[in-house]
Amino acid sequence: MEGKEVNRLQKLENRAEEDEDKGEVYSSLKLNVMSVALHNIECSHLPSEPEDGDKHDWIPFPCGSFVDMCLDAFFALGQDRNKKFLDIGCGIGTKVMLADVLFDSYGFDINKDYTRLARQIGCKNVWYQDAMTFEGYGEYDLLYFYRPFKDNVLEDRLETNVYQQMKEGSFIAPMHTAIDWSELPGMKQQSRWIYQKIGG
Repeated sequence: MEGKEVNRLQKLENRAEEDEDKGEVYSSLKLNVMSVALHNIECSHLPSEPEDGDKHDWIPFPCGSFVDMCLDAFFALGQDRNKKFLDIGCGIGTKVMLADVLFDSYGFDINKDYTRLARQIGCKNVWYQDAMTFEGYGEYDLLYFYRPFKDNVLEDRLETNVYQQMKEGSFIAPMHTAIDWSELPGMKQQSRWIYQKIGG
């Protein structure tokens, strides 16, 4: 393959053309291969399970399902790549990098080793932060987390804080949640993955 042809494939619209006539089985297998590869990369950085503490060490949510969630939110937000995404407890930042294809994406984690590694592998919009003291949840259009706390009381407190700060019209994807988001005032479930704050 010539260099100019390889360069042409770097553009998303040209890559989409390559898959147009491949069929559903081909597309499904291709996505599964990439999803498993990404998940394996994430899991290769997992530390041993801590003996105590109220916070989970980083546990990656399956990449394929994460992308499904992002696509649901992307279309619900009008396919606007300027919308802001936040990963609360982002680990090494792989989900931030995935979301960055569709959104203006950011993440934070309380583990400085994770945020340092995230920057080393090319995830620039990641920083050290305690989720409990963060006061900027209302600045984002899509918020995502995957159970940062083992303790139900702490997890409930975090989720309640996020809910209270969320701006109207924003979405949240709460994975392994401590509360029922559909029962919160002003929240409406828009897909399997996401809830929108429409009032409250």
